[in-house]
Amino acid sequence: MGRGRYFTGTVRVLTIAMITIATRTGTCAASPEQVLYAFQGGSDGEFPTAGLVADAQGNLYGTTTGGGAFAGGTVFKLTHEQDGSWSESVIHSFGDGNDGANPAASLIFDKSGNLYGTTTAGGANPPISDGTAFELSPTSSGEWTETILHSFNCTEGPGDNDGCQPYSYLVFDKDGDLYGTTLEGGGGDFTTFCQNGCGTVFELSPSQNGTWTEKLIHTFPNGEGGTADGQNPYAGLTFDNEGNLYGTTWIGGPDDAGTVFRLTPSANGQWKENVWSFKSTVNDPPDGANPYASVIFDKSGHLFGTTRDGGGQVGGYGTVFELALTSQGQVQETVVHAFPTPRYVDGELPLTAVTMDAAGNLYGATSVGGGEQEPDCFDFDGCGVVYKLSPNSDGSWTETVMYQFSGGSDGSEPSLDRVLVDSAGNVYGTTSIGGIGGGVVFKVTP
Repeated sequence: MGRGRYFTGTVRVLTIAMITIATRTGTCAASPEQVLYAFQGGSDGEFPTAGLVADAQGNLYGTTTGGGAFAGGTVFKLTHEQDGSWSESVIHSFGDGNDGANPAASLIFDKSGNLYGTTTAGGANPPISDGTAFELSPTSSGEWTETILHSFNCTEGPGDNDGCQPYSYLVFDKDGDLYGTTLEGGGGDFTTFCQNGCGTVFELSPSQNGTWTEKLIHTFPNGEGGTADGQNPYAGLTFDNEGNLYGTTWIGGPDDAGTVFRLTPSANGQWKENVWSFKSTVNDPPDGANPYASVIFDKSGHLFGTTRDGGGQVGGYGTVFELALTSQGQVQETVVHAFPTPRYVDGELPLTAVTMDAAGNLYGATSVGGGEQEPDCFDFDGCGVVYKLSPNSDGSWTETVMYQFSGGSDGSEPSLDRVLVDSAGNVYGTTSIGGIGGGVVFKVTP
């Protein structure tokens, strides 16, 4: 593929003149935060790193990477009571026998009310613990039954090309097949950079007898830096209206600063990949680098996402970016927001994807930032923020810092994969630590 930027097969080298870094007013609004639940760090779970999903009744569901009855993490439910309070129940504890362990991603519902997700470890291939894809089905008694759809298994060295360690949530296609990514796997050997492979995109297809069959539709190549393709995807995938899949890789690309990729299905069952690569902050200072989270579409078909790094003249602390196709089929990037602007108010290092509401506003969270010399924060620049970006008529964006975490009972360091936004503009999510030690589920009101 060469060493340029790719997305639809047409190369466009991004110039600084094509980047719009709008002038924004960072405002710390008096938006109250409510802790819906604080994890105690025992059987109730601890250390949530995933977003939340809601059912039709407004109850919330999520995962914790640790805690539970077997210390392998949990799937939990927060029930919205009539008096406005929330009560937690653990609907599954991981780590028992050949079960999965340590889920790190959000869940999804199917039309029948079953939940689907992934675990980064565990599975039915002992002693290898490479993760699972699972289903949880409610029963008439109120209990939930787990089914392991696939146990991932990739060993260091040649001979096994499966993926391993899925950190991504799953997505359905119109036929009921599931898709996701694995951080590693896909084939390798002891002499290569990733050893067992640099990650995969997989498909899980159900059969009439209730089993699921896995197919790898793309494997990311080995090679230490300077690869045309990406490497090591953490994030989940997004479908467009034509059935193409979009995702990100943490590293890879010519500058090893990560990529956005598209996979297009063909009639013969194969998938063709196109790649758009981020430039390093040395070669292209305003650009972002190292996307950790997934991308989303707006109504115009533009892609929005975040990078953990980049966006500044000297490195930078992350960006929100927009990718749009020009009439010539090229890809134009706009840096919607570069963190932090200003420092000690704005967030830094976003690991969370943006979520868009019906009006086109973007919402997200950063893992640190929002403070100065905070004693209870791992990073002295603060314990993270929840932010909103609103589009203006001139193409610029205005940022509002909706909440700054203090690292105390309110939670600390939100590293979730995506926030949940309701129709009133309330933002729901998790922090990986804080509260009474094991993290919290929060609601931020505009």
